[in-house]
Amino acid sequence: MSVAWREQRHKTELCRVKDSPIIETEKQELKFLRYQSRKFWAHCAPLGIDTVYIGRRSAEGELEEITTLTTQELAEKSARWWRPEVMLSFMVELLSWLKKKTSEGVTYTVSYEGEGYSSQVKLVPAEQDELVRTVRASCPEE
Repeated sequence: MSVAWREQRHKTELCRVKDSPIIETEKQELKFLRYQSRKFWAHCAPLGIDTVYIGRRSAEGELEEITTLTTQELAEKSARWWRPEVMLSFMVELLSWLKKKTSEGVTYTVSYEGEGYSSQVKLVPAEQDELVRTVRASCPEE
């Protein structure tokens, strides 16, 4: 998994290279749409990376095919399960909280299990007690 650069007439474009198992069943397709596409989108869209190259691998780990999707296509295909606005809202809330709770020159560890809307985010400063905060993703009013 890496980030690659492509030059196009004085403009640098970023793309992301990911890998995923070959999709052979409806269950695997559902797993990709609900979970992997969300992670791929979150790793790319907020950074302005528009293109995701997905290397599809066999059970033995052999590269079988390459799929190219834009972050917009990932969001459109997965609209039934997640929305970019909610993910960005979560990111803004989390980063705002981190900014309030952290100090310059201190190293922190942040952990998040991400298994539900009320999962805890843990922030552990070096040699201090663990701080825990519950961050909820919320849907913007439509």
